[in-house]
Amino acid sequence: MSSSRDIHPLGRLYNKLDSKLDDRSVGKMKTVLRGRQVDIRDMQSFNTPADVFLFLEDKGTINENDLSFLKTLMNEIGREPLIADIEQCEEELRNSQMAGDSLSAPLPLAAVPNSDDLVGNLMQSALFGKYGRIKLQNRDIEYEAKGRFHSLFEYVYDGLARDISSRREATVKHCKTEEDAVKGAIKKLVKELQASSLL
Repeated sequence: MSSSRDIHPLGRLYNKLDSKLDDRSVGKMKTVLRGRQVDIRDMQSFNTPADVFLFLEDKGTINENDLSFLKTLMNEIGREPLIADIEQCEEELRNSQMAGDSLSAPLPLAAVPNSDDLVGNLMQSALFGKYGRIKLQNRDIEYEAKGRFHSLFEYVYDGLARDISSRREATVKHCKTEEDAVKGAIKKLVKELQASSLL
């Protein structure tokens, strides 16, 4: 079994809050969320606090870059002391982002006929962070990887690549790493651009 240090900070936060909140707290959260973020049918699946957190994350209401709604929710159900746990998680997330993320500068590449070769050469040439911009031949491509919880203990990444001039986009979902998400999205976009004779 993984140690708590191997679990993403959001996973640790959800576990901590889940252990400190009871069934009454889930009921209060449902009351606060009714008609605001969640409809009644969705609420029927909420049995634990973690169910609520994962739903809100899936909807984009909370994420690793913005936990403000989670703090508001704890305040509105009368559990203000738990806001300190959320702020501690925010600090951990900020520290990990400062330590690990880097933007890659645009990199010129020579023409390569095959999309697999093109993306492969690119991946060997660049250090990717969660987001950035690269140059593929004559195209400027923006990319981004976003992490989310697929389940309480499974953290996955979704990738997006966008050709700036044509505004074409490609996405991939449920990747194990940021790099896989970025690589998959760029590879998919390259194939689309080649199919349209834009690359």
